[in-house]
Amino acid sequence: SRARADLAAMEARVPELEANKKLAVAAKNFKEAARLSAELKGLVAEKEELTRVRGERDAELVALEREMGQRKKEAEGLEAKVKELEEQTAGLKLRHLKATMTSMRRGLREAQQAGEQGIEQELRRQLQVCEAEEGELARAVSATLRAQIREEAEQEAQEDEDEDEDELEVLEVVEQTPAPIEQTPAPIAQTKPETPQGAVASVVAKFAIESTEEDPAAEEWALHSAAQAGGEGGGGAGAEAAEEEERQADAGAAAAAAAAAQQQQEEQQREALARELSGLEAERGEVKGQLDELETLLQDMVAEENYDDAAEVQTQIDQVAASLTTIEDKIEQLKAAMPAGGQAEVQAESESPGGGAEGGASAEEEEQRREEDER
Repeated sequence: SRARADLAAMEARVPELEANKKLAVAAKNFKEAARLSAELKGLVAEKEELTRVRGERDAELVALEREMGQRKKEAEGLEAKVKELEEQTAGLKLRHLKATMTSMRRGLREAQQAGEQGIEQELRRQLQVCEAEEGELARAVSATLRAQIREEAEQEAQEDEDEDEDELEVLEVVEQTPAPIEQTPAPIAQTKPETPQGAVASVVAKFAIESTEEDPAAEEWALHSAAQAGGEGGGGAGAEAAEEEERQADAGAAAAAAAAAQQQQEEQQREALARELSGLEAERGEVKGQLDELETLLQDMVAEENYDDAAEVQTQIDQVAASLTTIEDKIEQLKAAMPAGGQAEVQAESESPGGGAEGGASAEEEEQRREEDER
């Protein structure tokens, strides 16, 4: 069949793909190895799927045959049950028809006794129709059920005759019994007690007291006295000398502040370069660690034949290596821009354990001490 031919072709294709994959891995062409590995996995999966589907179809065929047999038995049982129900239905119709015919015969007797010929003729016509229908229903039921229905009809007719005799006796007794005299009691008059009425008078007195309070006027007295101490003349020469000394002191303080500000600016610039250099060196260490991890991961993936992920990891390795080269170039540029003294200090900080963070802290402490000395 076609399924068997497809399975044979797949089995012949598998060894060829295995050989090509080994050649691609040896050449470190992970993309080609990934493609061949994916094709090989897809081929194996398709083969397994065809085998599974074939097994499922065989199982479904067996289940369908089993179910067909069960359904056939169920159909035979339902057919028998339908016949039984049809016979029961015909029996119920026959019983109902027998009861109807019994009622019609009773009415026919009454019409004959009353001399009503029209009703008598109509009842005879209906009885003929019912007798024809009775013959059809009797043929649809078994002989046993037909005999049982006949006995029930005869018994019901006998019970009807007994009921007619009982009704005649009751009518005779009712005609002989005098009608009772109805007595109704006279209504009892009821009186309602009268309610007393009273008048209540209320007098409300309102009393308002108005009081006025007068606040005494308060007089405010303001006493102004001004005394200016010292004369505008007299000490002119001494004041000019003091002002000159104050100007000289301010000029010296301004020069010292400018020098300190310039020195602080240079120190801050050096510290900023040192912090940036320290951060780049830390980043270089992290990137190197990441590169080592990726190399280890690549080896594991190749061992597990996970070539799709191996190709992606190789791409990441190339990107990380390019980032590492960029970081090293920046580090060399910062070292070249650093002053001579700053280079020596940065070199000492980088060689000491935790030099970047401790060096930054020492610089901040030195700056704080310098600001305190200036103040």
